[in-house]
Amino acid sequence: MSRFLSTLLVLGLTVSVSASVFLYNSSAKASTLRQAASSKNFLLGAAGSIWKFTPDGSYQNTLASQFNMITPENELKWFATEPQQGKFDFYWGDKIVAFAQQNNMRIHGHTLVWFDSLPAWVKNGTFTRDELIAVMKNHIQTVVSHYKGKIQEWDVVNEAIEHHGNGLRDNIFLRVIGPEYIAMAFQFAHEADPDAILFYNDYGTENWPVKSEYQYNLLKGLLQQGVPVNAVGLQMHEYSDNPIPVERYRSELRRLGSLGLRVGVTEFDASSKEPQKNPLSMRLAVQAHTYANAVAACRAVPACKSFTIWGVNDKTTHQSDLAPVIIDANNQPKPAYTSVMKTLLQSK
Repeated sequence: MSRFLSTLLVLGLTVSVSASVFLYNSSAKASTLRQAASSKNFLLGAAGSIWKFTPDGSYQNTLASQFNMITPENELKWFATEPQQGKFDFYWGDKIVAFAQQNNMRIHGHTLVWFDSLPAWVKNGTFTRDELIAVMKNHIQTVVSHYKGKIQEWDVVNEAIEHHGNGLRDNIFLRVIGPEYIAMAFQFAHEADPDAILFYNDYGTENWPVKSEYQYNLLKGLLQQGVPVNAVGLQMHEYSDNPIPVERYRSELRRLGSLGLRVGVTEFDASSKEPQKNPLSMRLAVQAHTYANAVAACRAVPACKSFTIWGVNDKTTHQSDLAPVIIDANNQPKPAYTSVMKTLLQSK
């Protein structure tokens, strides 16, 4: 998409979605998910991208009418914001932030330090320890300072734990700086914006006990050191052939909340295409149940303040082949949409 077209889409947007295709057929007082979430003082988010905006406005209208929080999918990652060392580019980040502000949406910044989505100059760099610390500090503080007062919360460190939780993940920051890079990143972000809520974000802990234990101990240790980590985000990428019991979700959220951290489900989706041997109606029902379980678990834990779906509709999600979100490729609500609505409205 050209910058010109993107600018027109952002500046010309009017959220006039007739939420008619999303109307919830009941006596409830909310007709959209955003209304339902807001009525509970709850943050219901979606991962969205300015690069996916559609000329007819359907994508952005759905995003703004159904959700009260947005996580920019790629616009704030290192490769986008500092493609060359010391040369920052906030063009796309500013566009998605402007969209959120125009539509009164909270912004969850994603992400400052991650082993992936790094420009080659970082990933393949030959830095000394002191040099990489300086590079990381400059990146974090430049980005966070640029959005101070606009972005309320950040994934400061993303996926630092090895896949199944047997230690820290190998990456350039761990190899060159050492494990202390995690604490340093939080300190740098806090210095740039003392009011921002700072998240550690990772996946799989609701399903893998070893990783759950490692993450708990990592966060506990950081807090004991006085590191300014305020919150933990749980990515939950689920599959309809392996539904997670609601109590497993709830126990993980409660355990992390017991550390005094705010908790958020930061990246939720659940496949509705597996296993193919099951009829579509069954797969959609399991998907709806999986979403309801996860939202109900979050709503039952006082520390859990937000729930973000990783994508706006099945056509534009990063796993479009799995149809993992609650709105289909034709921008129509799926059974999971209704299950999320019901769960929100029935929660306390």
